[in-house]
Amino acid sequence: RFRTTKRSYVRLLRLFGCHISIFNIGFYTTSFNRIFYQIGRKYPRLWKIWFTIGIFVAFITAICACIVLIFLPLKYVYELQQPIVSMTQNLTNRNIVMENERDKLSIQPIIPGVNVPLEQLGHFFLALVLCTIFHELGHAIAASAEHVHVNGCGYFVFIVYPGAYVDLNQEKIQMITAYRQLRIYCAGVFHNMVLVLIAVIFLLINPFIINDFYIEVGRVYGV
Repeated sequence: RFRTTKRSYVRLLRLFGCHISIFNIGFYTTSFNRIFYQIGRKYPRLWKIWFTIGIFVAFITAICACIVLIFLPLKYVYELQQPIVSMTQNLTNRNIVMENERDKLSIQPIIPGVNVPLEQLGHFFLALVLCTIFHELGHAIAASAEHVHVNGCGYFVFIVYPGAYVDLNQEKIQMITAYRQLRIYCAGVFHNMVLVLIAVIFLLINPFIINDFYIEVGRVYGV
């Protein structure tokens, strides 16, 4: 009976393209291949222009990231070498200054429950899901526009961190020119930058959108 149940369980996992391992669960499907193909082949010239822009955006982004990764640690080490507090200050003030210096870091690891409140974990998870899907969608559309077959796509969750990927025909990728390969490889980062731009625009116009749903009343600040 156990073997029968095990076979049914394995068959069910294969049916849904699901694989489970330690702290990890993932799904793989080919259901979206036709959608990727139709989108990528509908406006081929437009997509080529779009993803060519993506090459330059990804290149500029990579340069900026390298500059930050090089100069930020140097700046942090330099500030740590400076006198943090004078000899007359007590230990409490020293701890406050050290915490302020630490908060100046532009890049910090995101650890749920440490620097991300647990009540915001759902929002954090949904944001990562949206970013990864939009990222891999760029790769899939770019590959279809360059006549590279998409074998399938998958999604996985490692502990609490979601991730996605597209399975491309590597032999076909190696056959196309390096410039066309760059269109595919840079599409994900480019789409993430576009998503950031859209988010910033919504953030800026958000006060004007919700303004009609609220009524401003008079305030009494003192008597």
